[in-house]
Amino acid sequence: MPRIKNRTFEAFNDGDLAICEVRERKILREKISGVRYGDKTIGEKRHYDAKVAGAQLSKMVAVLQGVDVCEDDIVVIGTTQYAIDQIQDKFDAMPPCKYLSLTSPQISYRYEGETDA
Repeated sequence: MPRIKNRTFEAFNDGDLAICEVRERKILREKISGVRYGDKTIGEKRHYDAKVAGAQLSKMVAVLQGVDVCEDDIVVIGTTQYAIDQIQDKFDAMPPCKYLSLTSPQISYRYEGETDA
């Protein structure tokens, strides 16, 4: 089988993140934790397209294709929470992956049952 050219190799060595299911202002559960990710550069076109749509992108990361994630979830990296603005499948990368465009959420989510101290 001939090798497909023009595939970019993705590395997932910048850390791990958790994907959490949320409702209203509460984190219901961690769907997946320990997901390896790779930081990506937010390109000029993506940056300005997001601004036109009213979003301010904070970060863009690549995760493996099989990760169960939707735009209603939040991503937690360390102690920082991010809302998912866009999910883009990258089938031309090796291995196939998803690019997550992340924004700072307007509210801070709390784990269900957590109270103010």
